[in-house]
Amino acid sequence: MSKDMKLIYENYRVGNLLEEQDLFERHEYIEHALGFKPVLNESGESQYTPEMKSQIIEANRNFSAFFDNFNPIKIIQKFGKETGQLFTTLYSIIKNPKYIPDFIKAATRKIINEWKRKIIKVKDFLNNNSMPNFAKPFEKVLDGINKVNSMQTNWKKAIATTGLIIGVSYLFDKLEGLGMNLLMDFDQLKDQLTKKILTAVENFLINEFPKIALKLYGGMGTIITGYGVFVVAAVAVLKVVNIARQALAPLFDRYKELTRRRDNRDAGTPEIQFEGLQSLQETFIKNIGVIK
Repeated sequence: MSKDMKLIYENYRVGNLLEEQDLFERHEYIEHALGFKPVLNESGESQYTPEMKSQIIEANRNFSAFFDNFNPIKIIQKFGKETGQLFTTLYSIIKNPKYIPDFIKAATRKIINEWKRKIIKVKDFLNNNSMPNFAKPFEKVLDGINKVNSMQTNWKKAIATTGLIIGVSYLFDKLEGLGMNLLMDFDQLKDQLTKKILTAVENFLINEFPKIALKLYGGMGTIITGYGVFVVAAVAVLKVVNIARQALAPLFDRYKELTRRRDNRDAGTPEIQFEGLQSLQETFIKNIGVIK
């Protein structure tokens, strides 16, 4: 190895060591973004075992690689302001790790769990009426939702949760086109479920839906692509599925307000009271009318 190459390598190595040393001072990032809880010493200070440090370094490298070369301005220019801002907002959430748990909790409680209950109603109806073969694809969808919900709270779960919302929106949109509108009142829906509709739905769930689900959040909730690739896959759905845009937009709008108020509290600024600020579910009912 030449002297120049040795110098380049040494500078790179020292730079990495300094960066990694600084990494272990970023406790909030390590806990909320990477998902590692520190061990407290006798003085109550955060510390990490050698094994944890190795895992944290690897997780940090994966995090950096996933968002490598992501440019929010280019995303907005390429996909338009409305769609582009959705993903730049998600990016900003993840880059501010203290917000990740709040975001995941709100998305799960206000959107995913509501939609999950609607899928369960259909699955239970089919099983109770001796149609287990038609119920099985819905059980697989529920398994996928549960896998994402059970993931450790970190940046990967924030991405997977967003992908899940987009994926289930896509599912609802396609099933409505096949004659099964899961967002309507179930007592009305069940009277419309003919064998022809159920066969078409079964075929879609088995053959087509897994492909889009894999692109958005991967098997077993594993992130398998970079953020740019994830955005491209998500935009392909958002362009044609209004439900996805309608679900994500108020979620992010609400999230922006909550985090702004949280920033004010952290800065010691008196909190402003917004009497007209609606809950997320009220916003859905008013603007979308799909969550009952």
